[in-house]
Amino acid sequence: MYDFIEYNKTNLLTATSYISVATLKAINTNNIMINFTDITAFTDAQLENQLINATQILDNLMSWNGFKQDSTQRLEFPRDYEVDYVLSDDIQLATAYICANIANGTINTILVVDSGIQVKKEKADVLEKEYFQATSSTNAAFANNPYLENLLYNYIGGGSMFINVNKG
Repeated sequence: MYDFIEYNKTNLLTATSYISVATLKAINTNNIMINFTDITAFTDAQLENQLINATQILDNLMSWNGFKQDSTQRLEFPRDYEVDYVLSDDIQLATAYICANIANGTINTILVVDSGIQVKKEKADVLEKEYFQATSSTNAAFANNPYLENLLYNYIGGGSMFINVNKG
């Protein structure tokens, strides 16, 4: 696991999270689409780990428009069309939203690296779904999630690239 390092434009090579715990808490308090999880039950260290995981999920979710703003940066954002290395509110909200889903246990992530196929698994009680895309550049874990897709719409070419595959 990586150390928690919140992104800012001076740490492109080392950042591991798009937002801080304080930002997550503020978003969780003020955004009705994200405050479905009581994050006060978690320590800051636990939230840092969940933010690192949420950032990794977001980075691996899609083949994003454009290029990294700096080819040496660790994370996928900011992109070359974003101004002065500033992250958009949408990326911060998407990170908080994914983190909230991790915190309440609705997202479990499995990446199958050796086969070039990314697989994500969601489990609710005894019902389990797996989603996959046959290329390593796209992923369909959030096919049934219009809020997240709306946040990321401009980063994926203005059209949905999500594919839902149900296993069962």
